[in-house]
Amino acid sequence: MQLTNGNAILNGSYKALIVGFGSIGRRHFRNLRTLYPEIEIAVLRSGLGETDEENYIPLESLQSAIDFQPDFALICSPAPFHIDVALQLVEAGVHLFIEKPLSDNVENLDELKRISSRNSVTVALGYNLRFTHALQVLHRTVTERRYGSVYSVSAEVGQYLPDWRPQQDYRKTVSARKELGGGALLELSHELDYLCWMLGEPVRVIGHVDKVSPLEIDVEDTADCIIEFGQGAKRIVALVHLDFLQRARRRECRVICEEATVVWDGIANTVLAFTHDNVEALYDEPVDANDSYIAELTSFLACIQNKTEPAVSVTEGMEVVRLIEAIKTSAVQGRRVAL
Repeated sequence: MQLTNGNAILNGSYKALIVGFGSIGRRHFRNLRTLYPEIEIAVLRSGLGETDEENYIPLESLQSAIDFQPDFALICSPAPFHIDVALQLVEAGVHLFIEKPLSDNVENLDELKRISSRNSVTVALGYNLRFTHALQVLHRTVTERRYGSVYSVSAEVGQYLPDWRPQQDYRKTVSARKELGGGALLELSHELDYLCWMLGEPVRVIGHVDKVSPLEIDVEDTADCIIEFGQGAKRIVALVHLDFLQRARRRECRVICEEATVVWDGIANTVLAFTHDNVEALYDEPVDANDSYIAELTSFLACIQNKTEPAVSVTEGMEVVRLIEAIKTSAVQGRRVAL
């Protein structure tokens, strides 16, 4: 049997592995089941926590996961555990979708890229915001220079951490714990990813990282940085603010161009262009929050089938991790850091 959705056509004999079964792992599981109900799915999880999900094969070790011989795997565990698992799976020839961020440090990232290339294995990153129509409109507007040259960019995201998942104790979540790859920089790295996607390779950064609130966490709750993209006349500076503190949820990117200021609102799902005498709605449509997760999943599966490059590559995932490392280094040393 062949299973078709969008551009991906999968045989009913396909086998999928999900590593990690927290909220994002369960979301991907439900989407896979909805899109391709005939696929055999195995889950490797820590065993902690309850789940209502059914119709999967539970696994207890990475070796049992490799012995399952999955065609592809979705790595949804905390960031510090991504690379060790990914290296063994790509060595076994398994295509990978890795949830953001790629890792919590730069160790073994080059090795992952080398082995995946050698074995012709697809490795895609789970930056789902890239698959939202509104952000895609902003990307095209900026890269095509619709309103002339880009002068500067500011990006901001913030939400009070205990409000993220009210049904959970925030102190026990990945976001709150250093050992699990928490903190504003890693957890909110979407902003760093889409800025690199939109503006190109970062070259220098100045960072400030701190914990300023009484939240019971052992990671930073706020990060601010100035990132330089490009050189000379093509140089663009982006100001970035990330936090776990704002009671009114906020996600916005403001691009000051030669002929307009273009604003993407990730909460309202709009893109507006402000000229000297007009406001133009470039995008203003309702959105289902799950749509981007379905889009990134079907895109990944289409890449496997068509042997094409993923929308968010392992190289781009590495770039974000290295940028985060540079921001942290700058914050500790109090100086501008080159990438």
